[in-house]
Amino acid sequence: MLGGKIEVESRLGKGAAFSITLPRVYRPPAGKEDAFTADQLEPDRITVVALEDNSVDLAVFQTILKSSDYQLVPARSIAEAKRAVMRYHPRAVLLDVMIGEDFSWDLLTELKQTQELAGIPIVVVSTLEDAAKAKALRADEFASKPIDRDWLLDTLDRVTKGVMRKRVLVIDDDEIFRYVIRQELAGENVHVLEAATGSQGLERAGQERLDLVLLDLNLPDMSGYDVLSRLEITGDQLPPVFIVSGMKVGVAERLRLKRAVAIVPKSEVSKGRLRSVISELADRAGAAR
Repeated sequence: MLGGKIEVESRLGKGAAFSITLPRVYRPPAGKEDAFTADQLEPDRITVVALEDNSVDLAVFQTILKSSDYQLVPARSIAEAKRAVMRYHPRAVLLDVMIGEDFSWDLLTELKQTQELAGIPIVVVSTLEDAAKAKALRADEFASKPIDRDWLLDTLDRVTKGVMRKRVLVIDDDEIFRYVIRQELAGENVHVLEAATGSQGLERAGQERLDLVLLDLNLPDMSGYDVLSRLEITGDQLPPVFIVSGMKVGVAERLRLKRAVAIVPKSEVSKGRLRSVISELADRAGAAR
């Protein structure tokens, strides 16, 4: 993406050497700096205007949103951003604070004070620690660079759709199985978090807001039974836990796993059953509310 390259030299019995080369100065490919035109908009995607004069950061935004519901309208100056907002009426605006030697605070204030634009959510992104000022000027969200992909997508989902992506933690030491889970849930408005050991899973569960935990019983450092017990003790609100295992679970084991919402054989996950299971969970959660 930055115009660099990655190389590897590998010799049997000797090892492998990997190298990465990046340009000192980023120069976008020809045509990348051309002005955005209305015919580039896709009617079935959500429009987001991004005020960003740094080509690398703009390329990061474009890469993050490329395969999402969102399409980016780039603006490289404050005046260009204002024109884009007035013309396209986006569902959200990403606003960098420092644009060259100028600050975009006045634009933020103007957008929030203009009646027909005041409802557009504004997400301020900056290298400066100006969260308090952004909030005081009625910005909807603030983040420091570099931007995390999942944070950005979660934030856009929340401010444009009023929904939050489901966060699913997979605790399983099988990397291939975790990949299967990611593929099964692709495009399902789900963010998949991963842990290869029980201790890693417990740590992530203590740090993250979770909607669902997929737990294997056979882990390298502790059993899934122990993980489930410790989740019960440490969690303020234990999320639903699905036991997803290749092991046969008998009657005695099921009694030890009674806190789990469901026990799903791994063979069923590989057949695409996980989506229907999560959909059923979502329906049950909605009925409970």
